[in-house]
Amino acid sequence: MKQYQVNRACHEAGHAFIAVAEEPNLSLLEVSIRPSFGPGFIITGGGTKISSEEETDNYNVLISKIKHKLAGYLAEKIILGKVSPGSDIDFKEAWLLSCRYLQMKYPERKINPDDPPEKNKEACALLERLMEDTAKIVKDHRSEIKTIAEKLLEKKTLSGKEVREIIKNASR
Repeated sequence: MKQYQVNRACHEAGHAFIAVAEEPNLSLLEVSIRPSFGPGFIITGGGTKISSEEETDNYNVLISKIKHKLAGYLAEKIILGKVSPGSDIDFKEAWLLSCRYLQMKYPERKINPDDPPEKNKEACALLERLMEDTAKIVKDHRSEIKTIAEKLLEKKTLSGKEVREIIKNASR
């Protein structure tokens, strides 16, 4: 088995676990490690499709989506001890969502996602806190995430229902 497939499976399993087990504002539709075309016709190594009960104008949904974006990177880092290229896309999206959260919560402040992190200390602090929270979840549920990754390597695509079953069976 090629290492990038193992990394992709672990990465997407992290996203899937967070969406199913930890974030009630998200609903996992599907997780896949099949190559697909992403934005701008870039070939991606798979993806996790979620829907949220509300759009990103709700504080709780934004926090859930940020944690979801961070979970793939953290699953690779914690479970495999290394991170594959491409996780930076999730970080960029988490950064933008963090800035959006702060813009909504504090409209009087000038929060600009294009500013460097030194000027966006609040966004950095929010991301750090959510990274710590999400890392704890990944560490505590390492075995469930590994099981999801193994099933992804076997089947390539899992429905949200299949992931929920894996998690339910693992907690018995």
